Amino acid sequence: TAGHGFGLGVRIVEDPERGSGRGKGAFGWGGAFGTESWADLELEVAAALFVQQPVRELTADFSQALRNAIVS
Repeated sequence: TAGHGFGLGVRIVEDPERGSGRGKGAFGWGGAFGTESWADLELEVAAALFVQQPVRELTADFSQALRNAIVS
């Protein structure tokens, strides 16, 4: 995914401007059918999304909505 890298078995945000709604250094992993979890030290939040939908846009929308709710 654009703006992300990998380290120690997790995906890490390297460029927050490229999407995801997560801060630089946020890390986590996505599983099959939309399940995803991450920790964002910049926002001081951890999140877990458990869904059974193969649509990746849902997790991106959730990430952005969470960021908007916190930063607003």
